[in-house]
Amino acid sequence: MEELVISKDSMVPWLTELLASGREVIGVKKHRKRYRFEKLEKPGEAVLDYDVTLQSPKKFIFPPREDLIAFSGPEGKRPQAEKTERVIFGVHPYDLHAISLLDAVFNDGEKDPYYLEQRARTILVGIDVSKPSLNAFCASMGTATVEEGFDVMLTPIEGAYFVRVGSAAGRKILPKKLVKTPTDNQRAQFHNEQEKAQVRFALNRVETPVKELPALLEKHQHHPMWEELEKRCLGCGSCNLVCPTCYCFDVKDEMALDLSGGVRYRSWDGCLLKDFTRVGSGEIFRESLAHRNRHRFFRKGKYMIEKYQKPGCVGCGRCTTHCLADINPVEVFNALAQKEAQ
Repeated sequence: MEELVISKDSMVPWLTELLASGREVIGVKKHRKRYRFEKLEKPGEAVLDYDVTLQSPKKFIFPPREDLIAFSGPEGKRPQAEKTERVIFGVHPYDLHAISLLDAVFNDGEKDPYYLEQRARTILVGIDVSKPSLNAFCASMGTATVEEGFDVMLTPIEGAYFVRVGSAAGRKILPKKLVKTPTDNQRAQFHNEQEKAQVRFALNRVETPVKELPALLEKHQHHPMWEELEKRCLGCGSCNLVCPTCYCFDVKDEMALDLSGGVRYRSWDGCLLKDFTRVGSGEIFRESLAHRNRHRFFRKGKYMIEKYQKPGCVGCGRCTTHCLADINPVEVFNALAQKEAQ
């Protein structure tokens, strides 16, 4: 993997170059007291030292609503795929891990052409976390740093960013005149920052190692914790909507008023919503919030690890931040572990 450095003063010229290239450039912008990924209009809008965004960059690769087919009578036609190259700038390691999981899911079995087309035109520029968010626990999930899944990865060091190039596409977008070969001291700073990332999130820790979570959950399918969560959970689905690894969707038809045609589209769905398991005859297979919460945690801590060897929870903490009932995955996993230790 090629290693370079770029000065912090070169960020604006680099973004200026990217914007002038005709690419769609997505970056992190300040939104009141929070941050969110949005399309950049000016290079100075980008924020690189943020804690966490309201939502992950997933929405640009797997949109909340996506038209699949436009139809008129018996004829249907897929919308023309967008060809413009997109750069998502400033993605934290846990979100890169999340996108890596989505890549595995949408490439599995019957490959999803809609996701893969969006992904193929997307270049990911990651950046290591310098300001940890209050609810993050990514070190516990093995996602505080990243070794792959990026095109370019930036790590803040003294007066510069240490650059790792992960792909030919990433090397192509780097400003040739602004990058240099790192010194031994800069390499040492990079390795020191990687070690510090593992203790930067010490405030929240899952006591059980990631690889042991599937067995822990399997043993506690009937733990009273699920009933306790039912008493608190509102079933609003906020956790699903902000989660960077949730990929479930519903498919619906939207008809023209004169019924001459319409659009078939998909939109995000969530396992905490009551209608998630409703079938055509009306039955709901997870009627209780206890069962829906249990499924959510099994999905994050068991099923994804067993199938893809990647955690379904990357420890970003967004679900805790947005939960009106203050449900925290760290507390849930640790409560199960405490029962195991008794």
